[in-house]
Amino acid sequence: MNRNPYKFFIITYIWTWGLLAIPIIFNLNYSNIITKMSFYIAGAAPSAVALILVFSSKDKEYIKSFFNRLINFRLINLKSYIFIFTFIPTANIVATSIYSAIWNVSFNFNPSINNLFDILMFAFFMLLFGPLAEELGWRGYALDKLTNKYNIIKSCLLISVFWALWHAPMFLINGTYQNSIAHQSWLLIVDFFIAIIANSFIMTIIYIKNNKSILSGILYHFNINFFGELFDLNNSEMFLRTLIQVVISIILIGVLIKKDQLYDKKTA
Repeated sequence: MNRNPYKFFIITYIWTWGLLAIPIIFNLNYSNIITKMSFYIAGAAPSAVALILVFSSKDKEYIKSFFNRLINFRLINLKSYIFIFTFIPTANIVATSIYSAIWNVSFNFNPSINNLFDILMFAFFMLLFGPLAEELGWRGYALDKLTNKYNIIKSCLLISVFWALWHAPMFLINGTYQNSIAHQSWLLIVDFFIAIIANSFIMTIIYIKNNKSILSGILYHFNINFFGELFDLNNSEMFLRTLIQVVISIILIGVLIKKDQLYDKKTA
């Protein structure tokens, strides 16, 4: 079976960037139906490309293993479940608490979410567009191939950079979240990419420590999106949250390098 991960990256980038070029070239706002369709189809590229490559391998054992890693919740240990569901909201709360204590401002939630139905619909949207649309590709296929080819540190770096840069065209489409932060400050663009890289390192560690569970990536990615939008953070709070994520990712990597000689280690 082909172990080269770069075929996935090439196809995914062509698919995504090709579709997102349409609203960029024609200067279409995100509210335009053509832009939205391009955005959603482009956003599904990582998982769609992964599924195509998985099934085209015609390796029944690999296909079975892939879907086992996707749906088998028992591959994830209890400590990891606790971390997955508590770290992101805790980082948001700590960042907001520090800022509130210093500047004496109130703690705010997203003003567009007003009731339980709104929360449920919001959670469904956050699960579908992002975690399910991407993680079968980034963690499920690409990271699996990278860790078979390289040591875990190099795999972390590569998947982080590819995942971060994949978002680049979104900064050029009027009305997207990425475009809105680009218009506010270049520091928010830096913050966006640093946060993605830090979280990618954390997700990689969780993935490796839980039998290459794709589900772990989906759940962690969901928490990034859900709590990232649920809390109405200002710029300073976002910087603090990212700092917390960076510190935790460095600590986790450092501990695992010391404990397991992670830098020299490949996974089978």
